[in-house]
Amino acid sequence: AIHGRTTGRGTGIIDTIHLVEVVRGVGAIDESGALSAAERKGVRQWFADYLTWLTTSKNGREERDAKNNHGTCWVMQAAEFARYARNTEVSDDCRNHFKNVLIGQMAIDGSYPQELRRTKPYSYSLFNLETMATACQILSSPAEDLWHFELPDGRSEEHTSELQSPCNL
Repeated sequence: AIHGRTTGRGTGIIDTIHLVEVVRGVGAIDESGALSAAERKGVRQWFADYLTWLTTSKNGREERDAKNNHGTCWVMQAAEFARYARNTEVSDDCRNHFKNVLIGQMAIDGSYPQELRRTKPYSYSLFNLETMATACQILSSPAEDLWHFELPDGRSEEHTSELQSPCNL
C-alpha cells in the first residue's frame, strides 16, 4: 500500500514471505499441544483464507505471474500455506508452476536474466536462487523429487547452484 495512492499492489505480497517461517513454527507448536484445538483450527483457517486471497485476487494473480523473484516468492508462500492448510489443489498448481514457469526463468547458464536487469543483480539473483530452493524443498516429495526435475534443454534446480557462480553474474 502507498498512503494516498493505493490500498495495495501485487508487488507488496513479497513482504509476507516471512509468514512461511510462521507457518513452520506453528506446525511445531501444533505438535507440542501448546495451542487448543480451536486455536489450531483458527490459525489453519487464517492461512487457508489468505491462500484463497493469494490465488484468486487481482494482486495475487499479478504477483504469481511476475517473471522475476516476485513470482518465485509467490510460489514459495502459496506452496507452504497450501501444505499447512492441506490444500492439495494449490500444492499441485504450485508444483506445476515451479516446473513449467519458474525453472523457465533461468537461462541455460544458470543465471536469472530478469534479476540481472535489476539495480543489484548479484543480490537479486542470490535471493531468487534461495527462494527457488525453498520452493523446491516445500514442493518435493518422495513421489516427485523436483531437485532432479529437468527441462528438455537441461535447465533444473539441481544444476542451478553449480552453474550460477559470482563469476557468471
